[in-house]
Amino acid sequence: MTTAANWIIVLSSVPAITCSFARADLNPSETRTIAIELGATPEALSSLGFTLSTAQEALARLAEQEPTVAALRQRQQEVVSLRSTLASLNREARAASDPAELNQISAQIVQKTAEVDAALGHMQVARAQLITAIVGPATDAILAHRVFEAGPLPAAYRVADLNASQRSELQSALAAERRALARGESVPQSVQQTLVGFRSMPAVSMALGYQSGSLLELQHLFMLMD
Repeated sequence: MTTAANWIIVLSSVPAITCSFARADLNPSETRTIAIELGATPEALSSLGFTLSTAQEALARLAEQEPTVAALRQRQQEVVSLRSTLASLNREARAASDPAELNQISAQIVQKTAEVDAALGHMQVARAQLITAIVGPATDAILAHRVFEAGPLPAAYRVADLNASQRSELQSALAAERRALARGESVPQSVQQTLVGFRSMPAVSMALGYQSGSLLELQHLFMLMD
């Protein structure tokens, strides 16, 4: 079993960067892949306050979860297979002319749909276990799930528990800022005011501060694991 201490990344003050990983249940590349798949990217981890050392510990904990990762992969394959079967059954149902045959196919569709739902449920359980392993007891698991969740907002803004209206307003303001900067134009005053309001939220302000301190190091860490 690999412990956090076995994962060593040395970032020196000179351009050279060295990396050493002890043998783990999951190798560094596999660990990086599943971390990104779960949403535990450098941006997300740094937003939650992970430093280089605590991120290494988090990834080492994830590397020890090979059985759970294997179970997740198995369920993913099951879902792909079941959905393929469902697609075939739906084609058969559209082509069926005999009522008895249609009833039989419909029953199979109901059964396979239930199996898909069950497999997706098992996937959610496995994902939750892996995310809990990554963040450890010191980080709010609910917050981590929200930050790790894929979406249009950058990770640093997902630390705030925004409602749908706020998320839409922020997304529009960020898009307007990007467009203005890409064109070499001044960001409209109204957009600036909106973004200042969101960026001054304590949770967002703290997350942006965390990112400024550790994001580059975590990006290097992930690069070395590839």
